[in-house]
Amino acid sequence: MMYPIMLKVNFEEILRLKSNSKPLTLTLIINWAIKLSQWRLLPGSLCALFSRPLYRWICRQNI
Repeated sequence: MMYPIMLKVNFEEILRLKSNSKPLTLTLIINWAIKLSQWRLLPGSLCALFSRPLYRWICRQNI
């Protein structure tokens, strides 16, 4: 598995995570709570923003 080596993962630091879990907890909160909700809201808001004007423009072109 070359991926951890390419990322320069320090496995000694992983073993020390039990004593200081704050960075891991913060990363998980940001990646799974904040970013996930942003990527769910972004497409929905863009569809709502652009779908109605686009639909009206297409209807005008067909007449």
